[in-house]
Amino acid sequence: MLPAGQEDLQAGAADVPGDGTSPVPAHTQFFDEDALKDLRGMAEAGTDPVSAEIAALPPDADEATRQDLADRLAPIVSRSLLDHPWLRDPAGHLSASEHVTRQTFLDAVSSIYNTAQLDVLRRAAALAAGSAPPPPRGGTDD
Repeated sequence: MLPAGQEDLQAGAADVPGDGTSPVPAHTQFFDEDALKDLRGMAEAGTDPVSAEIAALPPDADEATRQDLADRLAPIVSRSLLDHPWLRDPAGHLSASEHVTRQTFLDAVSSIYNTAQLDVLRRAAALAAGSAPPPPRGGTDD
């Protein structure tokens, strides 16, 4: 997970493992046992249809599809944030520095998810946090 300020990506990413490409393995180096237990539970619970649809989402997915998935993922992200409040500020559960953890997480997420999937995660996390999602970065798909 990421330190405060990056929770929009971290919250969404924690909820979309379903296909076995979860960033959880990278996390095992950086989190304490309590956090790892929570992350494993979220990964195991990520077998809902939304997670499967996001896992299958192509990089060139249209705007309506992205928003629909984000709208359906947001309540799952909200539930994770309620069930695991430390996700909003994970610093107390880190076993490595925040900088190293942030960079490793970003590298892992970027290698696992395509642009459309990352966009859906960002939107869902913003919805779950009760804010409007920021504009997409870069403006092009992978």
